[in-house]
Amino acid sequence: MDWVITVLTGAAAGFLAALIEGYFSSRAKVDDELHASRTTLYQELWRESALLPLWPRDDEVTYGALASLSARLRDWYFGTGTADGVPGGLYLSRGSRRRYGKVQSALEAVSGRPADAVLSRADYDAVRTALSGLRTQMTGDLLSRRGAPFRIA
Repeated sequence: MDWVITVLTGAAAGFLAALIEGYFSSRAKVDDELHASRTTLYQELWRESALLPLWPRDDEVTYGALASLSARLRDWYFGTGTADGVPGGLYLSRGSRRRYGKVQSALEAVSGRPADAVLSRADYDAVRTALSGLRTQMTGDLLSRRGAPFRIA
């Protein structure tokens, strides 16, 4: 009778271990696929953010260029402007979505000025700072600024 309990206990433990392993394996696959999709989509968003660099500062950017940027970001978010029609906003992490909203709010705050007018220094800095925050969050999502696991001396 003891051997029956031992066999049943072993079978139950094996079944439970298989369930747990399956769960974590499935979860890892989803995480890998999400990371790959984010990497592709975030590259597009990163390139769009190049309009307002810190170094060297571009003193020729106009308010019209910001209005165009806002529209391209919207199109990226909803997928109408991505290379394969995938909605980028669907893949934003919670933090990146919050930062994306701050970028669009910063762009909205400086809208309404003549399209051909060059940005004021304050407006340039406000929008650039919002874009920088988004880029920083995206690097966190992708773990791309993480140090090497070990260092060679």
